[in-house]
Amino acid sequence: MSLSAHLWIIRVITAAMLCVFLSVVWYVDPDVSGVVGVLFFFGSLFLFLSGACTLFLLWLRKKSLGEWRALDSVSVSVRQGFLLAVLTTSLLLLEIYGMLVWWSGLILTGGIFFIELFYLIKSSDK
Repeated sequence: MSLSAHLWIIRVITAAMLCVFLSVVWYVDPDVSGVVGVLFFFGSLFLFLSGACTLFLLWLRKKSLGEWRALDSVSVSVRQGFLLAVLTTSLLLLEIYGMLVWWSGLILTGGIFFIELFYLIKSSDK
């Protein structure tokens, strides 16, 4: 599949997740819905951020490496977009529950960094 086809699939899914996220923000009251509303909020935010970060990383790779090399790194961009969404959502969760301090954010960021480093080293061994 070409890079353009991958991009369109990711764009459509990300646009759908943006609609879901905005619907949750506008129509779900977290005080009334309780835990379910919070789960819908963070789940839809995570899925939207994952797609948006993936699209941004693919755009950066396409601009810097060219279309053919960017096509080779679609899976890397998806993984990194997923990890950035995990980081952002986790930091937001920590902030909302009052547990975010500089060292907890640094530990979380370092953990995500080491996960990505593990995958990069694993893929370079092949």
